[in-house]
Parts: sequence; C-alpha cells; structure tokens
Amino acid sequence: MPKLVKNIENRKSKRSVRDEAYLRLRTAIVSGDLPASFPIREVEMSKRLKISRTPLREALFQLEREGFVDSQFGTGFKVAPLSVREAEELFMLLALLESFAVENSREFSSSEIEQLQTLHQKICDSQGPEHRIKFDAELHRCFTAGCSNSELHKSLNDLRDKCFRYEWLYGTSETKDRSCREHEQIIEAITAGEQKRAARLIRRHTVDSIPRLVKIISQHQSNSLVGSK
Repeated sequence: MPKLVKNIENRKSKRSVRDEAYLRLRTAIVSGDLPASFPIREVEMSKRLKISRTPLREALFQLEREGFVDSQFGTGFKVAPLSVREAEELFMLLALLESFAVENSREFSSSEIEQLQTLHQKICDSQGPEHRIKFDAELHRCFTAGCSNSELHKSLNDLRDKCFRYEWLYGTSETKDRSCREHEQIIEAITAGEQKRAARLIRRHTVDSIPRLVKIISQHQSNSLVGSK
C-alpha cells in the first residue's frame, strides 16, 4: 500500500479529524500516490491514519461527491478510475475557463512576465516528468492569475485537481518540446499585451492535447492498467 500520512489525531491543527483525513486522501489521489482504481480498505486505512472509521468514512463520502473515489455496496471504496469521457470533459472545460480568465485579465507586470519566463525555462530544462508537471501546473496558474474573478479561480482550482491525475499519465508519456513551443507563444502574446490572442493560444494548447491524452488512456485501458468508468 502506498505510503500516505502521519498520525492525524496527534497533529495540532484547526481542521477537524475528518477534514485532515479528507485533505490527505485527496492530496494522495491527486498526486498519484493512490493510483486510479486503488482499493481503499477502511480498516487498514483508519489504522494507517490512526483515526476512527467514522471520520474516515465521512471524508471518503465527501471525496465520492467530488468524483475522486467510487463506492459499491459490499465492496467499499476505491480511487475513481481514469476514463476517456471524463478526460475529454475535464480538459475541454479547462480550456474554456483558462482562456476566459486570460482574456479577462489585466495587463501583466514586468515581474509577472519574468516569472512566466522563469517557469517556462524550468519546464524546458527539466529532465524528468515529475518536475515538468509541477512547473507546468504553476505556469498555468500564473497564466490566469491576472483575472480578478475569485469564483472563477475557485472553479479552476477544483478542476485542475481533477485534471492533475491525468497530467501525471500524460506527462510521463509526452515529450516536452511541443509544450514548450506553445507556452512560448502564449508568453509572447501576454508580454505584448494581446490577451485575446493569448486566450486563443491557451485554449488551442489544451484542446489539442485531448486526442493525445485519449490515446494514452486507451492504451492503458487495453493493458488493464487504468480502469474504465
């Protein structure tokens, strides 16, 4: 079983035990420490987290409502499988929301543009998928940071968490060259103050990745490495 957490009840925190369990489980699912379709056995997990089963089950039900875990009568919980349909829906929505945020952003300051360029260079210089995926996520958050719509940012944060599971699958199979070229074009548009062009580029950047991601998921499904929904 993946290594997960420390003793939750012994940690001093304002969060309830349930909220702590929820946060740690969600983080483990998003990061891939708990992979797709992984069975979550309540007795074993409650011992590992050193909490009772009641707050653990409450956390699991919350994760189920958010689409991170599935439950079946008599078999308990498991991490939600990755699916082609969900990937298509999530990344299409991500493309729409990110492009909307970029198009409705204020102009970027010189220090913000410098930050974009720094993250872009880190992606291009990265040697493995782990750092590349991390820097890519940071870069995309910076792309949309100029939008003042706080509710949009909340929606984007939740959506990105769901997409991140797929990013790990995609990032380990995809070369970085194409992504770097497309990021460079987006940054050039932002630097020139052309937010509408930047929005079109970021939307195309994400939409164009969907067929490649679908192909990777289908290959894994045929090898029984990824579940189907």
